Amino acid sequence: MARALDEKKRRKILDSAFYCFGEKGFERTSVKQIAQIAGVASGSIYTYFRGKEELLCSSVEDGWNQFTATVQKKIKNNEGLKDHFFWFIDFGFDLLKKAYPLLIKMYLYEERRHVLKSTIEKSADYILHLITMNKTVINRKLPESQDEKRFLIKTVISGILNSIALTSPDRLDDVIQELKKGFKESFPDFSLKEVSA
Repeated sequence: MARALDEKKRRKILDSAFYCFGEKGFERTSVKQIAQIAGVASGSIYTYFRGKEELLCSSVEDGWNQFTATVQKKIKNNEGLKDHFFWFIDFGFDLLKKAYPLLIKMYLYEERRHVLKSTIEKSADYILHLITMNKTVINRKLPESQDEKRFLIKTVISGILNSIALTSPDRLDDVIQELKKGFKESFPDFSLKEVSA
């Protein structure tokens, strides 16, 4: 009879994989290193994942799920839209900084771009949902069509990811600060005020 899988162990493996891939990138991370950080035997990883490639996809997917859960929890607070927007910008860029080596590898290797593409698609859908669920001036400044809004959002996300992926490690903090500042300054107070339906 097959042994029941331990969800806590799987969580440790996923967290360790995301950390290792983010710190060292895909090529320089070994299953053994992930296992050591997770505190499990290397063979245990294969009980939960077929290999390093599946572990990469699963850790990125899990990172996305954690990101959306954190954002959803934040949205439930009764803060103003501007506060939510600024927090979202800070949180998103902080996450990109942690995943910088992983992001570079997803851009460089064609066989990993599907993970990046999937994340861009999900991010665009999620941001579109946030924008359209709030009756805001910012929503009214975007194109009428949901498809056009989605395209515009995907283009912005792709531009951000591209800018960060092309940045040298020694300039990463400066570029992230410039991008954050640009976003925050490009959305003045009046564009974030809620308007009546």
